[in-house]
Amino acid sequence: MRKRIIILAAVMTLVLSGSWLLGVSGSKLYDSSSYGAARVTWIISRLLPFSQGEELRYNIGNTYYQQADYEMANQKYQEVTAITDSDTLLCYSLYNWSSSLQKIAEKAEAEQDPARAIAGYGEALQKVSRQRCLDQDEFAELFTAQIELLEMRIFALLQPSEGTESDDSDQSDEDSDDQEETTDQQREELDNVETEINQIQQRQEDERFDNRDSSSFDTIL
Repeated sequence: MRKRIIILAAVMTLVLSGSWLLGVSGSKLYDSSSYGAARVTWIISRLLPFSQGEELRYNIGNTYYQQADYEMANQKYQEVTAITDSDTLLCYSLYNWSSSLQKIAEKAEAEQDPARAIAGYGEALQKVSRQRCLDQDEFAELFTAQIELLEMRIFALLQPSEGTESDDSDQSDEDSDDQEETTDQQREELDNVETEINQIQQRQEDERFDNRDSSSFDTIL
């Protein structure tokens, strides 16, 4: 009986160690930009008993994001938000989901499809408008900045396009100059907000790295 208990304990230790080692290996591969290999490692890790499935889903979503497969990334972030009981993991997932939707909207904007871009930015805005995250000190600053950025992008797309015809050529030239100045101001404001977001992300990434061993999921994108 005692021998069986010892064997069972050894097996349990190996299983738990295997899951932990695969998680660490995945993180190292991710940090070295080997996103495909990291994803495979985390997928294997999910098959082991006692693996932290929701955190692994989040990590796998991040690998898809880094490889610009935003649709698959969105699917993983959605899965996490549907099952996690962790406020921290929920908010990380919502923010990265918003960033992924933003990337899709930016592509639509570059393709001169403002309607699809506005819809995409609007969906991204919805993800970071979750009051549960805005009420948390850890996320309030970052979520608020992302909301401001998305609202500015939507507002810019809703403005009249250049080249609107006018019977008064002088007035038209004046309006065009005003619109160009406004556009330049909007670009500058967008750049400022994006810089602010990058600074917040870097600060949070540094803080997360200092406490990396306390969690098996990677930092915010």
